[in-house]
Amino acid sequence: MTSAPRLTLRMREVAAQTGASLTTVKGWVSSGRLTHARVGGVVLIKPADLERFIDRHLEGVDAAPLRAVPARRSSSAPAGAARPAGARPTRKPA
Repeated sequence: MTSAPRLTLRMREVAAQTGASLTTVKGWVSSGRLTHARVGGVVLIKPADLERFIDRHLEGVDAAPLRAVPARRSSSAPAGAARPAGARPTRKPA
């Protein structure tokens, strides 16, 4: 007996099928680059939408890289600002 094809994929399944990390797939979803639906807090992706996303990237329509680029962490405090009470100073390794 053959099983019917899945109507939707979860982000982990998309990551497994594309060879991308789960973090990268989450980036595609949160940026709106990968069409999806949220049902009860679960992100669902249609296989056709995943294929369309990959085709757009291969054709050069979606110029951004397929992998997510991690955001650089920076302090929101200006240089030389006082540390909050109880904060420990950071030390650079010797």
